Amino acid sequence: MFSTTQQIILVLTAGVSALLSMIGSTAILTLIIKDFRNKFGQVKFRFLFGLSLGDFLNSIAYLFWSLPWPSDTPDVWGAMGNDTTCSVQGFLLQFCMIGTFYNGALGHYYYKSICKQTTDDGYAGYELVWHIVAISIPCFSGLVSVAMESYNYSYAMGCFFAPHPIECAYNDDIECIRGKNAVIWGWVFVGFPCMIILTILGFCMWKIKEEVASVVEQVQQEQLRLKKERRKQTGAQQEQLSGGEKTTLPSSTTATPLSKRIGMDGSVVSEEFRTQQSSSSAPPSNQSDASSPHRISKSQTASLSSSLSIDGNDKKAANISTNQMMKDTTTSEEEEDENSVIAMEYHINEAARQAYWYIGVYVATRFFGYIVASMDLLKMRQPFLLVWIFILTWPSQGLGNFLVFIRPVVAGVRNHRPELSYVAALHVSLFRYEQTIEDVTGDSVSLPS
Repeated sequence: MFSTTQQIILVLTAGVSALLSMIGSTAILTLIIKDFRNKFGQVKFRFLFGLSLGDFLNSIAYLFWSLPWPSDTPDVWGAMGNDTTCSVQGFLLQFCMIGTFYNGALGHYYYKSICKQTTDDGYAGYELVWHIVAISIPCFSGLVSVAMESYNYSYAMGCFFAPHPIECAYNDDIECIRGKNAVIWGWVFVGFPCMIILTILGFCMWKIKEEVASVVEQVQQEQLRLKKERRKQTGAQQEQLSGGEKTTLPSSTTATPLSKRIGMDGSVVSEEFRTQQSSSSAPPSNQSDASSPHRISKSQTASLSSSLSIDGNDKKAANISTNQMMKDTTTSEEEEDENSVIAMEYHINEAARQAYWYIGVYVATRFFGYIVASMDLLKMRQPFLLVWIFILTWPSQGLGNFLVFIRPVVAGVRNHRPELSYVAALHVSLFRYEQTIEDVTGDSVSLPS
């Protein structure tokens, strides 16, 4: 079907793409294992571990792309195997479907975490189901396909679901010796499950997008309400101070808890975070002066008044100074609220953005494979360019997932050191991972991925 030069190009492309993907998958697996106690305690990283393992095995199959093909296959470059090695490659490619199921699991986890505020403990039942499905279906379908002799050489997809000889799929005058209905079984065991996972991912991304828009709107409305409340209270404080009253002022109304609190990694932020946000945006009634440097307490007002004689000029000076302090306090509080809005919106959008990227990588690396497989089902010959793009993209999911995995760290490095290029920031993030996290976050807690 293809010339020798074209076959060499396809084999080399598969090897290079697979090698880069193996590097990416190995990097993710290594970073998770290095921080095993922390990362493996989180559902998201357990799914990422399974996804990366599937990508790694898939890359092995493509790294030695033409070697397992039967050596007696005519007009094939680099074939050195037999029917058994061809079946082994087919089973390995089929078993790599665990990566597809873990992609679905990861998308579903982000959906439950962001949209339903499900904690890792609450997700335990779903996680068990995903692990069972991700491992059992590829193993079962792979063994059944080996028994039915469905794995044979195909022009475009290597040793996968194809009849033997391959020409019997395109010429009714040629009898199929093995795998007569292999292409149909390929759609049953691979095509339709992938379409189901893609539908699940599409639904999850749609709901996440809606939820993010809703939460951002809630945050903005809440901050506007707090600003109006604070300005009203500040005016009342200034009026009381200018009148010389020393009555206790009511503290700011605590903000109504937002219905959604989302961490940067897509998980639910604890109520402690909400409590901290409320306490930082509303002055507590019995808080000590030392712990609240930007607030004016009643004791500070009394001390200021007693240090000055209460005649006309000194009282006026005291009121001017106090009013200036109140103005500075209001400005500081408004800046604090504005920073809180920015931080909250960043965390929410970052969680969704990370989910979008993982799903985007999956779709981008699988899209052309679906086209090639569909043409197989319709008994249409695939053009060289389409097959080349398929061979280039299908094994590269491991590399794409690694770039998504490390993206938050790279972004943090570039925010702190804008002069660095993306490649330089990636190098720093990869080879100084733990130190980079501490430099960026000021803590030893890992950045979300």
